[in-house]
This record gives sequence, C-alpha cells and structure tokens, in this order.
Amino acid sequence: MDEIQKRDILNLAEEIIAELDNAEHYLKSARNWGIWDLFGGRWIVDLIKHSKLGHAQSSMQRVNYLMQEFKSKTEQISNADYRMNVSGLLTFADFMFDSGIVDLYMTAKIMKSLEQVRHVKSLMIDFRNRFTRG
Repeated sequence: MDEIQKRDILNLAEEIIAELDNAEHYLKSARNWGIWDLFGGRWIVDLIKHSKLGHAQSSMQRVNYLMQEFKSKTEQISNADYRMNVSGLLTFADFMFDSGIVDLYMTAKIMKSLEQVRHVKSLMIDFRNRFTRG
C-alpha cells in the first residue's frame, strides 16, 4: 500500500469518527430531552427530541455511506450497516400517546443507539491508532 492510499484511508477514518461524534452529540441531546420528557415534558419536548434524533439519523446515514467506502478500501469492517433503533411507528406513538411507558421505551431505544454509535466510534479510533502506528 503506498502513502497516498494510506493517507486516503486515514482521512476516511477521521471523517467517519467526526460523523460519529456528530451522531453521539445529537443522541446525547435527544437522551437528555427524553429524560425531561419522562418527567412531564409535552409535545414541545417531543418535537425537540425528535429533531435531535433526525440530525443523529442523518449523521448515521452518512456513516453508513462512509463505512461502505472504508470497507472497500480496507476489508477491515465485515458489517458496515449501522442503523438507529428508533422507528417511525415509535415516533408516532411517542407523539400520540405521550405516556410514561412510551417515553421510557423511547429513551431506552435512544440509549441503545448511543451505545452502538460509541461502539463503532471506539472501533474506528482503535483502527486509526493501529493504522498510524503500523
């Protein structure tokens, strides 16, 4: 592998990590709004929370695209399809039924997505660190 290919791979890894940082930021914000929602937030809290989730989902779509490119260049990642665990039906239920049970379930789904983003980010940071040393 020549220096240009190595630099391209490293730049791609950095771009993925930056996009994962964005997704993590928005998911943490959505989680915080979700916790607020558990304690009596109303539709405005739901709107803000789902806006944050929309931004996180956009970041994850970009991550999926970049991960496909990363996989084709490195053969390091076997499964490059990371999806958020928040469906349209759950969003609908969150607005329509706005109950503690739905809010709690929604917050749990956000937390699961946040864990997944952190896991992928950790893998990419480990790869970057090994790649720059080797």
